[in-house]
Amino acid sequence: MSLTTESQVTWRLAERRDVPSLLEIERSSFSTPWTWGELEEELDKPSARVWVAAEEDQVVGFGIQWFIAGESQLANIAFRSDRRGQGLGRKMMERLLEEAQREGMEKMTLEVRVDNRPALELYQRLGFIETSRRARFYEDQADAVLMEKKLEPGSRN
Repeated sequence: MSLTTESQVTWRLAERRDVPSLLEIERSSFSTPWTWGELEEELDKPSARVWVAAEEDQVVGFGIQWFIAGESQLANIAFRSDRRGQGLGRKMMERLLEEAQREGMEKMTLEVRVDNRPALELYQRLGFIETSRRARFYEDQADAVLMEKKLEPGSRN
């Protein structure tokens, strides 16, 4: 399944051939990146969906969501540095929310660094609310903000 928008970004489910690109984006985005094996494992999980955003068959970003006990959890989202700040994160989140609704999930949850202001603002604009915090959650002792958005299965948020 794939869809193309006006800007020639194609949205599709990830394939094994995408893992090197996912790993490159992951390593350039996070201080403690997921490994090749962890990314590959997500492709095999029945409870996971890995979406990619591609331009001319080059992966520019990805989003991973899990489906567990009536909830969708944002497990990971990242874009190449030259594609950040261009609305692709919002479009990816909209796609993940639509997928969660299609799967009949009651809510979507996520965890984000307290100092990741652009992501926090995006999630708030999309209707996510803070539910709690995890103190010193990350390796560098930064707090994690836990957020959720209630979904109406089958409707568009």
